[in-house]
Amino acid sequence: MLDQVLAYFPPHTHPISLVSDPDDLLGDEQLLAVLAERGFRLIAEHDPIAVRYSIQQLLPISAEMPVIIVTAGPLDALPYDLWQQGYHVVLALHQFFPDIAYPALRELSPGQRHRLSAAQAKLGKPLQALAYRDSLDYLLQMVFAVEPGRLRSSADWLAWLDGYHARNDPMSPVLAQHLGSRLRQFALLASLPIDAMLQDATAYHRFVQEEWLKYLHKQVRERSEVAYAPEPMLPFEADPALHDLLPRLVRTGTLTPVALVNAATLPSWTRPAVVPHSADLRRQQFAEGVAWLEQQIAPNASAATSSLRWEQWQLVARRWAQLSNWRAAPDGGLDQDHLNRYHLLQAHLDEQFAHWLRANYATLATRALPVPHHLHHIPGWLAYQRQQQPDQRVALLVLDGMSLADWLHIRDLWQTRHPDWRIADRLVLAQIPSMTAISRQALISGKRPAQFEPTLLHNRHEERHWSSFWQLHGLAPDAIAFAHLATQREAAYPDRIQSRRIQALCLISSVIDAKVHNESQGASGWQATLGVWLHVNDGQHQPVAWLEGLIKHLFNLRYTVVVTSDHGHVEARGMGVPQEGVLVESRSKRARVYSNPDIVRVVQMQFADTIVWTDDGLLPAQTQVMMPQGRRAFAPAGELVISHGGLTIEEMAVPLITITQS
Repeated sequence: MLDQVLAYFPPHTHPISLVSDPDDLLGDEQLLAVLAERGFRLIAEHDPIAVRYSIQQLLPISAEMPVIIVTAGPLDALPYDLWQQGYHVVLALHQFFPDIAYPALRELSPGQRHRLSAAQAKLGKPLQALAYRDSLDYLLQMVFAVEPGRLRSSADWLAWLDGYHARNDPMSPVLAQHLGSRLRQFALLASLPIDAMLQDATAYHRFVQEEWLKYLHKQVRERSEVAYAPEPMLPFEADPALHDLLPRLVRTGTLTPVALVNAATLPSWTRPAVVPHSADLRRQQFAEGVAWLEQQIAPNASAATSSLRWEQWQLVARRWAQLSNWRAAPDGGLDQDHLNRYHLLQAHLDEQFAHWLRANYATLATRALPVPHHLHHIPGWLAYQRQQQPDQRVALLVLDGMSLADWLHIRDLWQTRHPDWRIADRLVLAQIPSMTAISRQALISGKRPAQFEPTLLHNRHEERHWSSFWQLHGLAPDAIAFAHLATQREAAYPDRIQSRRIQALCLISSVIDAKVHNESQGASGWQATLGVWLHVNDGQHQPVAWLEGLIKHLFNLRYTVVVTSDHGHVEARGMGVPQEGVLVESRSKRARVYSNPDIVRVVQMQFADTIVWTDDGLLPAQTQVMMPQGRRAFAPAGELVISHGGLTIEEMAVPLITITQS
């Protein structure tokens, strides 16, 4: 299908292409990357005024510098002058998959359509047109490699689920419901929480972990005459196929090994998932995580050959965040070999992720719904959610500077303290450069930086941006609220959140970012600082419990709470500080913003280990950003800092969390 779609867009031919794409066929990441290589710039705006503005930003337009204007509606609904001069293309799923029921096809994500096309190229197309339910069965087999009749045992089910969740591209609720109804026909699976395991990777991991603990408790009970231990639903003891599957479950992170003093008394097949000491557990987890990441990142391959899509990069980011937390923990217990492998992996990760950003970052900015990819998509995503539930009140809580690694600690704490909170998270990309002034402003305004150029380098107009966005989406001014949260220990919650008229609320907390910028002991020091904030009430500073109380209060006011960050942060080593004075527009330790390319060239001659980021279609046309390569910083040579602004996965991949109360 990729080649078929690309055939509509030959390079150096049509200055303006108008595309009706109701099924989002141009949303495929690989397709967008190839179009970008051919020189195409995409405009995917719903508002005609925004389309005009984007065209002005992309001038000059020619066959060598072409533009694709995408609409979900008919082409004749576009402004007449564009319709008259544009090359017309209509894309629809049934053109490429005519034998599959159209409603079933619409259940696939762009990545899943890509897999369907690849599977048909290898195995062939249906011999006849398929009805709706037959189409669902066909898609399950071709896209997800699942035939319900072959998943007859717990081991079959877990083995398939492990590969399914490893893609991080879940099937739609309709497909999941269809598969679940088929699987419940088999007695060995009927008692399992099939729907939860299928729709939520976290629920799947938690279930397998709990079942493994039940098995171990049962063994302890039999050996020590403990009165009671719950009976596991997964037949670990009796099923040799589960024995064989155990090493894979540990390797992929589905199952965390358990520290057990009498581990040596257990059967030999249990050894991959039990260790005698907690220190051994951490070392084993770290080694398994490094091995998994080495498979994904392929250290021996060049950055240009990496085929990871954003869905896979999200899994890499999560596993890397966990590894980084273990590496920086004061009681990590890691030996030098572990650390050497970690640092080698880090270098390859930085190189490959930066290369992927250059190829895909700008094009993913066109994929805003139904799943946000960039921070500036989040307000539009919230508005989309309110369209589905018009009475929904949304509260966006921005924890300035919270990295994914920080969130892993916070999530574990909140899940323990608040078992009634339902927490779902995904990752989005911060704005480049990942500086507060630019990235947070993009998040709150719902705009690309080029659209707020007059306020690019400061945050003084964020409340105006937030209000303007929601007024454009039909809310009255008094239904919109914005507030910076106080950082004092006993501070009151903002008065405005009490109003029953508020439908869209934005709250900014700078507690984490302030602590990050005060950190002088690197990643290990930051881990200690974060641990104190999370677990120690020192009587002086605002504890994390203050935020938990705020979230509870928002629940009481019937808000759906969405938590996110404007950027992460990374440990970096100083490489010296440029002395360009007033010629730099904005400066931080990980990025410097210029408007004069001549100044950039002069500074880069002095600091060769830097990257210049410009002309990405998101930043203003004249803006040039200089960033250190890898994990260096514009700080005194050798100084260890925690900062943000650059291109590492820690700075760029930030969590987007929805919290509701069950």
